[in-house]
Amino acid sequence: GTDMRMRSYKYLLNQQTLINDDKRNAYLIELKGTDILSAIEQLENTESILRKELAGCQIYYRIVYRSNTHGIRASRYTKFVAKKGIGRVLAKTKCIEETI
Repeated sequence: GTDMRMRSYKYLLNQQTLINDDKRNAYLIELKGTDILSAIEQLENTESILRKELAGCQIYYRIVYRSNTHGIRASRYTKFVAKKGIGRVLAKTKCIEETI
């Protein structure tokens, strides 16, 4: 297999940031109960804090929430998706699995 270099940053209990140095992809991951709107704020704050480390990276935003929430339909969420890019934002209940 290939040798992939990853860096991981953990700031809060419910948040993780993974950076794949080979592909120059960064994943900002937020774990939430039902408060998706605060997840958006925390993802944006993390992006700001890690601005230098994320330079040159394609950034992907992931929100994993515990149970169904109306926040997924809120205008704040849809504006966030539109601003960051439909393919770069993903929010799902309980689990997200993908190859990075």
